[in-house]
Amino acid sequence: MMNNSVLDMYINNRPIIDYFKKSEGKLYNDIKIRTTEKILSLNAKEILTLVLKKDEKIFKVIKPSANKEFASILIAFIMKKKYKDFDVDSFLTPEILKVVEECVLDFYGNSKSVDQISNVYQIQLAELSVSNNVTTNLSKSKSLAEEIRNRGGKMAMNYVGDVAMSKISSLLATTSSTAIGVIIAKVLTSSVIVSVLKPIVIKVLGTLSLATIAKLAIGKALIAVLGLVGISSGMPILWILLPVLVGFLAYEISNLPNKMAEQLPDQIVEGIKNEFDTMNNLIVNEMMKSLNNEIQLELLKQDTAN
Repeated sequence: MMNNSVLDMYINNRPIIDYFKKSEGKLYNDIKIRTTEKILSLNAKEILTLVLKKDEKIFKVIKPSANKEFASILIAFIMKKKYKDFDVDSFLTPEILKVVEECVLDFYGNSKSVDQISNVYQIQLAELSVSNNVTTNLSKSKSLAEEIRNRGGKMAMNYVGDVAMSKISSLLATTSSTAIGVIIAKVLTSSVIVSVLKPIVIKVLGTLSLATIAKLAIGKALIAVLGLVGISSGMPILWILLPVLVGFLAYEISNLPNKMAEQLPDQIVEGIKNEFDTMNNLIVNEMMKSLNNEIQLELLKQDTAN
């Protein structure tokens, strides 16, 4: 696949970024519904299970118990501290991450999103063909590379050869709107877009530290569920938490999934909301680069076949 794309210069990503921005409420609703379903599918002991990690590797899984060790580890988790040089995580964290990744993939790769992306390509590529501005612009310079430098575009450096890219530019300017439509329909399918999106979504959510967002949300939800709102590091937390744990594990643990389902989804959604604009820009821009390459390759295949 080409590292650079002529289409990167001419396709404007803003309409697609704006479309997903206007639709963000659908993502939040889906995340809330699916995280609620996931929490309710787990038993209480799974929800309270904690994990000790060293260098991101699991060292020990800690099952809930009304004793000093578990209480100390739980305190470290909700206070965002280490426990004896170990990072503390929740069993819930990877479960929530998986749900959010699936929601984000569906948000960008569902049939309505695919139709919107296709429409943007149809309109913008048709305008290129009608105005013939690609060919006109290129004819004014000695080479595509020079034209790109003159324009100050993204392709100023590291282009993959003037000849190949000039050919693509010519095809973009001369291919009929109908033929462009056929290429778009062939390339921009849900399956193609989802396959393009999956590594991008994982990378972007990692960049935005979704795992940290999830851990913070789980910690806040546990504080609310266990009735520990208002605790601070200056308090004798262990001796506050131990009797709470004893009572909770004895009398209320069976209701933990329902209580967490009331608290955690809203915390997760709030964390995603705070990062949505950054996430949306990164995902759309990376996705469009990949799709631009796919369309260019298909243009070249069609031309070769003819």
